[in-house]
Amino acid sequence: MQPESSKLIEHVNTHYDEFIESFLKLLRFRSVSTDPAYQPELNQCAQWIADEAGRIGLKNVRLIPTGGHPVIYAEWLEAGPNQPTVLFYAHYDVQPPDPLELWAHDPFDPILRDDKLYARGVADNKSGVYVTLRAFETYFSVEGKLPINVKLLFEGEEESGSPSIEKFLFENKELLKADYMVVNDGTNAPGQPIVPAGVRGIISGEVMIRGPLQDLHSGSYGGWVHNPAHVLGQIIASFHETSGRVVISGFYDGVEPLTPGEQELLRIAVENQAFIGELMEESGVTDPWAGEVAPLGERMWALPCLDINGITAGYQGTGTKTIIPAKASFKFSARLAPGQDPDHIEQVFADHVLRFESAHIKISISFETNARGVKSIPKGRVADAINRAFMESWGKEPLIYPEGGSVPLLGIFDRDFKMPILSMAYVTGGSAHSPNEYIHVDTLLRGLQCAILFLSYVKNP
Repeated sequence: MQPESSKLIEHVNTHYDEFIESFLKLLRFRSVSTDPAYQPELNQCAQWIADEAGRIGLKNVRLIPTGGHPVIYAEWLEAGPNQPTVLFYAHYDVQPPDPLELWAHDPFDPILRDDKLYARGVADNKSGVYVTLRAFETYFSVEGKLPINVKLLFEGEEESGSPSIEKFLFENKELLKADYMVVNDGTNAPGQPIVPAGVRGIISGEVMIRGPLQDLHSGSYGGWVHNPAHVLGQIIASFHETSGRVVISGFYDGVEPLTPGEQELLRIAVENQAFIGELMEESGVTDPWAGEVAPLGERMWALPCLDINGITAGYQGTGTKTIIPAKASFKFSARLAPGQDPDHIEQVFADHVLRFESAHIKISISFETNARGVKSIPKGRVADAINRAFMESWGKEPLIYPEGGSVPLLGIFDRDFKMPILSMAYVTGGSAHSPNEYIHVDTLLRGLQCAILFLSYVKNP
C-alpha cells in the first residue's frame, strides 16, 4: 500500500461512525421511482445527494431534469490532462418495498441486527452512491484534491427501466465524455469480491386481457362467457416447455455463441462456492430448474429468460366472490443475452401473445423497459487497478463473472459512447428486490477502503 493510501485509510477508520450516520440519512429517503406517490421524496433524495456532492468539493453540481426523475451530475477536472477522466455511475432510486407485511421493520427506517444493516436500497444501490461520494470526500479531506479527473452520473430511474435516459444521454453526450466508465452497482459474495463482465439486456411490461363489459355472476354467465383469467393462464402456460426452454418463435434470435474465454469465466464462477452458495441460500433452491436447457452459468447470463412478475385477476379479498372477472393482467420481464435486439424480442413476444385474441377476448401490451445487454470483460490498466484495490482491501482476487441482471443505461453507453465500461461493487448483501434487503455492515468499511485504493491506483504515474 502506498504511503498516501495509508493516510487515507486511517482517515476512513477515524471517521467511520460519522460515515455510517450520514449513510442512514440517505437510506431514509423513500426514493421509489416506479410509483408517482413517492415523487416528492425522490426529488428530496436527489437534492440531498447533490448537496453532498457540492459540500465535499465536487464542481459543476447539477440536478438535470429529464422526462422523468432528475439526473445528478458533478465533476472535478483539476487533476490535469495527463490524468484519466473516469465517469462513475450509480443510481439513487430503489425498488418498491412491497409486500410490506413481510418486512421485519419499516423498510425506510434502517436497522442494524446481527451485523447486518437492513433497509430498502441499502444494497441496490445507495451503497454505490454514498461510498463513491465518501471516497472522494476522504481524498479532499486528506490531500485537498483528487488524483484523477472524475465525473459523476447518478440516475433516478434505473429501477423503473430508465425510460428517460436515452434522450438525456443524447442531449448531454459532450458533458459525459470520459476515458472510462466505472459502474458502482451490484454486490459481492460473502468473502468474495466480484467484478461483473457484462450485463444482460431486458424488456418488460404488462399484458392486459379484457373480456365482458363488467364482472359477471359466475352462475348466470359461467360456461358461455369467456373468462379473461382462463386466457391469462393459457398465455403464461404457452411460454415454456416442461424443460424450461422458452418456446416463443424467435425468442433466441441473436444469441451469440460463447467464446472459450467466456465459457471459462462461467465455469470458474459456478464452481465458486461462496458465489453459488449465497445464491442458493437466498433463494432456498439447491436443485436449479431447467438443467436440460443449458449449463447453469449459461442460463444465468448467456441465454435469455422470460418471467412473470405479477398477476391480477378477479377478486383478491378475504373469502370468495363468485364472478367472471372483466379483465386480467400480468407483468412480465425477459432478460436478454448480449447480442440480442430488444426491439425484435418485443415484436416476437407481442406476436405470440396476440395469437390468443378472439371475438370474445381483446389483448393489449404495454412495454416499459427496453435495453441491450453488454459484454464488458475487464482488461487493461483500469481493470488492473480494480483488481489491486480488491486484493488489498478484501485480501482476495475478484471473481470475474457476467451479471445476470440489467442496467439499461449501459447498453446505450456501449453503443453510442464507445468508452470502456468496468464495474466494481463495494458491499456484500442480499434481498435487493425483496423484503428485508440488507448488507453485511462490515463490508461498508471494506468497500470504502477499496474505492479509495482504486482512485490511488488508477492514476497515471
